[in-house]
Amino acid sequence: MEISNKALAILLVLAIVVSIGGAVINIAKMSEFSGIIPTIKGITGMGTTGTVNVSLQATTNLNVTQTFTDFGVGYVTTNTFGARVNSTGNKTNWTVIGVFNPLNLQLENIGNVNLSVSVSADKSAANYLGGTSPVFQFAAITKTPDVSACVVGYNLQSTLANVPLSTTTANVCSNLGFVAASNELNVSIELIIPYDAPVGNKTVTLTFNSTQASA
Repeated sequence: MEISNKALAILLVLAIVVSIGGAVINIAKMSEFSGIIPTIKGITGMGTTGTVNVSLQATTNLNVTQTFTDFGVGYVTTNTFGARVNSTGNKTNWTVIGVFNPLNLQLENIGNVNLSVSVSADKSAANYLGGTSPVFQFAAITKTPDVSACVVGYNLQSTLANVPLSTTTANVCSNLGFVAASNELNVSIELIIPYDAPVGNKTVTLTFNSTQASA
């Protein structure tokens, strides 16, 4: 059976309509799909952003860089109640045999956070020095150029205080910085040695404790 030109034209038009309709439906479906997977919209791989991560660990690390204070050999000057010696180089009623050249202890924060620093000793003044009313004290003093090491506004034990036994501690600096050139402190030691203190070599050990500062 022969098909007329008119019939062929109608069939061709129908075929085009069906083809266009199918294309429209496919595009609509792809649009819905791209809403679920945004990367299909721009065909840009798996996204347009990237992430870089790093984690910094806090390290609390206090170093005693000058570990020894030595008041040398001497005795309480005759007819005085007691001698006062200080690691800054001062002395009263202390008769020296040899050289008197004590040094302050020195602390350095070599971690990466501010530190709260305290101190204690393994002996009391009575057990360390003996005699009538002995005194064993410390003070934190700034060190050039680290004059701002103990952050302004936080406790710096700048006046003399008793060194406690290890069952308790005394504050040295509640916020010692860690930035270079502002992370060191000196700790001076002062003793009052009674006239009746027993003779002999006398040694005491100080322990400096540190934790991350709370402020």
